[in-house]
Amino acid sequence: MEQETKYNRLGKIKARIFALVLLMLSCSLAITAFKSLNRRFDGIIIHKEVRSGFIQKNYDLYLNENYKSTEKIEISNNDAIKILTENFDDYSKVGVSYFAFQDAEPMMSISKKQGSPLITLNGITYIDQGLFWIFISLFGVAISYAIYKQTNVKFKDSRPEESEDIEI
Repeated sequence: MEQETKYNRLGKIKARIFALVLLMLSCSLAITAFKSLNRRFDGIIIHKEVRSGFIQKNYDLYLNENYKSTEKIEISNNDAIKILTENFDDYSKVGVSYFAFQDAEPMMSISKKQGSPLITLNGITYIDQGLFWIFISLFGVAISYAIYKQTNVKFKDSRPEESEDIEI
């Protein structure tokens, strides 16, 4: 007695939708990664702060870009008053990785060139988090492509009168 196997076409639609959602998330992560890699900053650290985000914590540094990392740092009286009153509105906020954040201290110089994945903190080099995000997004694109290709596999013992095309 031969057993007939029926294939659930709705499962194919769900897999393709999942692959599409994963592809969209991976592309948005890639855009964020390229924005992170293309930013440029150079200055001294005034304040550091950790904020809890939706999925992960954000490690933010507030920079005063009036002082360059190549110059000798002598802070002005106005900047000292702003720091003591915790008025950080005039400073640039930069997100960095956990390791760079842990080693960063106020009055240290930090710089990053545009397009470079390296952040320099008082002569010590750290990798920008955008590089990690690019690898994760490429991995997500590859997984979504593999899921999509699995939905195109033709079964050997399917009947010719039954089409695998999805009718919506």
